[in-house]
Amino acid sequence: MNALQQSGVNVHRARVKTPGSMQAKGLTTVPDDLLGMQIYGRNMGDVRNAMAALQRAGVTGLKPSVKVRPGYHGVNIKGTYGQTPIEMQVSPGRASNVGQMMEHALGYKQKTEAPGATWFDKWIGRKVAPWLVRRSWLGQ
Repeated sequence: MNALQQSGVNVHRARVKTPGSMQAKGLTTVPDDLLGMQIYGRNMGDVRNAMAALQRAGVTGLKPSVKVRPGYHGVNIKGTYGQTPIEMQVSPGRASNVGQMMEHALGYKQKTEAPGATWFDKWIGRKVAPWLVRRSWLGQ
């Protein structure tokens, strides 16, 4: 994380997957995103800079992929740091990130992350969260 920051890549969120989260997904092997990080990036130049910073920090096998679904738009960069599989998610800004977190909890993983969600919570996850994501990618 320090090496990335010294390269000008500011990670705003990071996590290591817990055994509980892996069990909830039914995983029996190490996931390809054991270490996850998120950064803000507005264009492919920012993605290239992030990849260069990851490479300088010792991450190998870098593979970017564009992901687009109603509540998530971003570029996911996968690689390996030593023996640890990592994923860096690049999203355009805070509004998009808030929408993505809402959709993740209330849509994508509602049963495990928000099992007590009300109909209104679920509506927010289906309608408001995707709107925040689209709005941010459109630069509004």
